Amino acid sequence: MVTSLLDPSTGLLQQEAFLHLLLRETGRATRYRDFFSLFLFKPDIPEDDPGFEERIATALSRKMSEFVRVTDLVGHLPEGMGILLLHTGHAEAVRVAERVRTAIGQLEFRSGAGPSPRGVTISAGTVSFPRDGQTPSTLLSRAERYLQQARQRGGDSVVYGS
Repeated sequence: MVTSLLDPSTGLLQQEAFLHLLLRETGRATRYRDFFSLFLFKPDIPEDDPGFEERIATALSRKMSEFVRVTDLVGHLPEGMGILLLHTGHAEAVRVAERVRTAIGQLEFRSGAGPSPRGVTISAGTVSFPRDGQTPSTLLSRAERYLQQARQRGGDSVVYGS
């Protein structure tokens, strides 16, 4: 039963499971006046190799456990991947997002379009509960907006509310 919550190819939470856990964490944090952060990211992939994006997403999914704490929840979302940073405030979430962005930027991946490996950057949006919103939909929409702003700025950046 538990494995049905996970994507078998990556080991990450499937979208429905991630969204359910975000809803539960929002309720828990509201009740106990706690806090958490949400970090959405997507690889910055050029259009010249459409299959590369899927291969990169799978490779990054497998490496995420190296970049986050055991207590953090990583899952798939339509916009890319999400990381639920439990008991993590805004400033620490931004540091984590920057650390993940830098670590991913140092990796190299093989592309079907060329013989040599190439690097990949990510765009990210980071929000915190209750600072940036108190419902899952508000948090997700703000994180998505920040993610899109990072992509519009050329990628390889983390955008968050000031």
